[in-house]
Amino acid sequence: MTGMKDVKANAIANSHGSQHQSTGEKEGKKKKKKSKKKKKKRKRAKDDQGFDAVDSNALVSDISPDDNDDELVVEGIVYNSTMYLLDKRSNIVYSGVRDEEGNLVRVGSWDPNEKTVVVDSTLTGTAPQLYPFQVDSADHCETPFEAYQDISLFLQLYAESVGKTKGNLSIYDPYFCAGSVVNNLNTLGYSQVYNKCEDFYEKQRKGRLPNYDVLVTNPPYSSDHVEKLFQFVSSKKANKCFVLLLPSYFCQRKYFKEFCEKTNLFFIVPSKRYRYRAPKGGRKSDSIRKDRKNAPFISFWYCALPYNTPFGERKKIFKKMKQSFVKYNIEAASRQNNLQHGSGPNSNTGRKKPRTLQLYEKFGVLPTYLLNDSGSNKTSTKRRRKS
Repeated sequence: MTGMKDVKANAIANSHGSQHQSTGEKEGKKKKKKSKKKKKKRKRAKDDQGFDAVDSNALVSDISPDDNDDELVVEGIVYNSTMYLLDKRSNIVYSGVRDEEGNLVRVGSWDPNEKTVVVDSTLTGTAPQLYPFQVDSADHCETPFEAYQDISLFLQLYAESVGKTKGNLSIYDPYFCAGSVVNNLNTLGYSQVYNKCEDFYEKQRKGRLPNYDVLVTNPPYSSDHVEKLFQFVSSKKANKCFVLLLPSYFCQRKYFKEFCEKTNLFFIVPSKRYRYRAPKGGRKSDSIRKDRKNAPFISFWYCALPYNTPFGERKKIFKKMKQSFVKYNIEAASRQNNLQHGSGPNSNTGRKKPRTLQLYEKFGVLPTYLLNDSGSNKTSTKRRRKS
């Protein structure tokens, strides 16, 4: 009897064990299904909104709003590999880092239709805290005002050739840094200037570029930005006048030869290097000079008229440009001479050469010293040798 009882007890125990095992398997399957559903939900949120949504429950303690922000429903998001906070009710985007007083810092707003961030405007010369595209901080440099002065003569002549004035010539700069280009060109009389903090390549892909007469830009030099720009401006679809400020070393790139042949390039070259200025907040303080200015390489303007511009019109514009440059250079020399000999409010006894301009009608006539530039700052090198 005892043996029979033991057998029954074992059988009952085994049956209970199998029941517990089957229940455990069911619970495991349920958990897997829930996990899959969560993953699908996150993926849909990412596809619908265009950014990586972060589990807001895990961030509640870190992003709970202030007393004045009681109505905010804030969720952590990752946009261009950086953490931001999104108020889902108002679509306002905040920095992932609060200010010194612990307040949320607004940087822009989310456009659910375009699936991108519309960046809040900043003071001219100040980099925004958020760019709606990938950026390299080394590219954050604003073009100096004198560089735009140097192409103003050409822009005015081109405006006249197409029956326009400086005031209604539409200028497009597709690459945004800190917005100084608009003020600089406005100061020179060009009031129709488009330069916004938006993704040029995305706008190009969607066919939503603004209408313009001339493309004027100092593009980012990193990655393949310049090659992409060359492809765009040399396409028959674009067929626009363009003026690109670039270092001389881009003339040595493999893709330059084909670009040059397609566009009939000419060049506006200053006698002095341009000094570029890093915008406020654009770079880390230990990577720039105190005055945020630098002239690390020879740079000049790579220019072209629309490919279907008649040869006679092209020669006419070149002739007027040469005459204008001669006049400009004479006036620059006269101003510098007055400064050196004390006839003027800012006179001094230094022997500085004036900044003059030279027009080169094709690549083959560019001086070798321009093409062989190593990219080093000669002035800085001399100072180091003296010290």
